[in-house]
Amino acid sequence: MIMHSNAMPTTQAPILTDFSAAALAAALDSNAQAFFAALAATPDAIHDHTQRYHRWINPGILSPMFNGVIGVNLAASAVDDFIQETKEYFKSNRVPLSFWWVTPGSQPADLGSRFAAHGMIPYEVAAPGMAVDLNHLAVELPTPDGFQIATVNDEESLQVWARTFVETFEAPEFAGQAWVQASQRIGLDRLPWRLYIGWLADQPVGISLSFCGGGAASLWALGVKPTMRRSGIGAALTIRPMLDAARQGYRIGVLFATELGVPLYERLGYRTYCTVSRYLWRDE
Repeated sequence: MIMHSNAMPTTQAPILTDFSAAALAAALDSNAQAFFAALAATPDAIHDHTQRYHRWINPGILSPMFNGVIGVNLAASAVDDFIQETKEYFKSNRVPLSFWWVTPGSQPADLGSRFAAHGMIPYEVAAPGMAVDLNHLAVELPTPDGFQIATVNDEESLQVWARTFVETFEAPEFAGQAWVQASQRIGLDRLPWRLYIGWLADQPVGISLSFCGGGAASLWALGVKPTMRRSGIGAALTIRPMLDAARQGYRIGVLFATELGVPLYERLGYRTYCTVSRYLWRDE
């Protein structure tokens, strides 16, 4: 069945407690699919969802995080037609940029190569998919004197989060504003994700984002300003969201890491259980 929906699917996965390697890889997959369903929760978004794929569109939001494909599980003979049809689907909805994801459950096995063969740009290939038992998360790590973490709860702090996103990731302005647009459309008091800002001497020095869904808690958009890296701020902006999730009863924390981020996450107790890739499609 195909759903064109303005909201997240109403069925919520139970909190996961299986710590086998296969279950942790599956937890990352289910959380990622739930996360992108949440990104399709804006009032005018389109979430096209079947048992074989998820694809979503947020009209007027340019960031490829808010327009994309995940959860592809198709026969090899059907993939090329699906890719071409989806490209036309995005074009007809005036989507200029989208991410196409390959996660542990994606099929066929050469899906990433199929995306590339259709002209998509390998944006991040075989990034480590990591997980941790939140009861064993390392939490006693030092931070600079005076460092504090606050959650976004109003328009001013939302704009601070977006500006810090652009600075820490050296991203285009529209990438930060995409989170502002989506958050405003949903409403700050109803966001399915939580935004965090790290402050030092009244200045924002880092950010992160957490999402609880698909039975696990995930970390996204962890960034620290270049002058403040390797000071414990990245660790703190990982630990705080995961402790908040643990207080809600979640047992498994998941993320996909950059190569530079792996040592930090390993110090906190995360281990690698799979890989995740994403490919960027541009409408020429």
